[in-house]
Amino acid sequence: MHIGRVLRTTTIRSSTAMILALGLSACLTTSMVVVGETPAPPPPPPPSVSVTVVDEAGVTLAGAQVDFQGFVTETDIAGLASTIWEDEPIVVVAAAPGFHEATANLEEFSDDPMEIALEPVVLTGRVTDATGDGVAGAAVRLGDAEAISGVDGAFRLERVLSGEAVVTRPAWMPAVVAWEGEPGPLDIVLEPRVVRALHVTGWTPQNAEAWNGLLDLADTTEINSLVVDLKDESGRVYYPSAVPLAAEVGATREFYQLSDLVQEVEEHDLYMIGRLVTFQDPVAARARTDLAITNPDGTPFEKNGQYFLDPTDAAARQYALDLAVEACEAGVHEIQFDYVRFPDGFGSSVRFDGGTAYLGAYNDPVSGAARVGVIADFLGKARGLLNSRGCAVSADVFAIILSVPDDQGIGQRTEDLSGVVDAMSPMIYPDHYSDGSFGYEIPFDHPGEIIAAALAAGMPRLQSTAIMRPWLADYYYGPTEVRAEIDAAERYNIGWMLWNANSNHTPGALKPPETDATAD
Repeated sequence: MHIGRVLRTTTIRSSTAMILALGLSACLTTSMVVVGETPAPPPPPPPSVSVTVVDEAGVTLAGAQVDFQGFVTETDIAGLASTIWEDEPIVVVAAAPGFHEATANLEEFSDDPMEIALEPVVLTGRVTDATGDGVAGAAVRLGDAEAISGVDGAFRLERVLSGEAVVTRPAWMPAVVAWEGEPGPLDIVLEPRVVRALHVTGWTPQNAEAWNGLLDLADTTEINSLVVDLKDESGRVYYPSAVPLAAEVGATREFYQLSDLVQEVEEHDLYMIGRLVTFQDPVAARARTDLAITNPDGTPFEKNGQYFLDPTDAAARQYALDLAVEACEAGVHEIQFDYVRFPDGFGSSVRFDGGTAYLGAYNDPVSGAARVGVIADFLGKARGLLNSRGCAVSADVFAIILSVPDDQGIGQRTEDLSGVVDAMSPMIYPDHYSDGSFGYEIPFDHPGEIIAAALAAGMPRLQSTAIMRPWLADYYYGPTEVRAEIDAAERYNIGWMLWNANSNHTPGALKPPETDATAD
């Protein structure tokens, strides 16, 4: 037992001696540090060089990729990227999404960063119709880049990546065009939306049988759109509008919920146009005479049972604009302004908020220009409000203005109004034409020929990219006569709408959906 303990002690002592010997050896071979002396500083870091990446305007680009001859990094929030300088020139390549890459040579060391400017990738082109005429006001989108085509249809997109250019414009069909980054202009052709529509009275949706009958007629024929009364000649607003003036004058009704109606129309793959009677309004004109055209004694002007809001009055105009915006935001695809005019035959004694400039005869060019200016200004404002929300703007006009140079005393002239709307809808009803019109002793007996003659007179007068989309008479006539009207309009491939005041349309005049409606 004692022998074992001695052996272990001896072993421990021997190990301790070895450790001390190793420690002494280390002390002899290592520089000794004297207490109180400052340690030697670490060697300085190798020098670095930097670049700043900017756009064409000199604005720094964060997240740009910079290749320092094999060492790849990204710029920081200040547009800076750095690498070690090894006393040799460096070829630097900078790139960023939507920009052309740029190459620069770092020839010598500098504490100041070198600036590299990137030029944006630019896509230019034109939006045109099938004839090659420019389509203005089309939105062209490619990735995050967007531009609106100008008067000649030209557009310019900057900082674009390869992909699909999507082009939209109210009242036109959208187009999608692939672009792979190839140089040169990109031409995009848009086709106008060809509307074939039925008129739907404001009370029809409340009658399930009548409403479903019209939807079924649309589903089984060439009809692709419905024109639904939002507010009609009675002054009634057929849905519970939130526009304060509509409630104030007692105009609102609840024949349908507007957003629900839009959804149902869309479920049938139909385009919905909301018809909004604008200035002819017996409800508002009598409840708010301050907004109406008035007689000298202050009473609202009336003729043939019609009462008109004053087109020159700002609040009267705003009422229609507010209703239009409300309908657009509820999902209606297009707002059609009807009775967007001065009353016909109002005489020279009535009063307008804007003064006496509008009182001249229909053939007086000065007062005619004043009247047209008011209506064109209203429609232009409506288009600005509604196009930006995705809705097209159309206007119903007297068909006579297609054939005469003046405004007929109502403020409507083809050239002026077609420049501020997406679609213009003349009401070409043969029974409205006097005997001898267009060379026909009784125009009513020649429905197809009257439509053709009116369009031939008006089409060349269209300005800008407005679509001519006529109302056709679906009353007094049978299937053959209504079809003759439709065929006359179809020759222009511009679309049409069938008017029946009670929405009692003529199924026999319509072709099935699979039939090419333009073939004859």
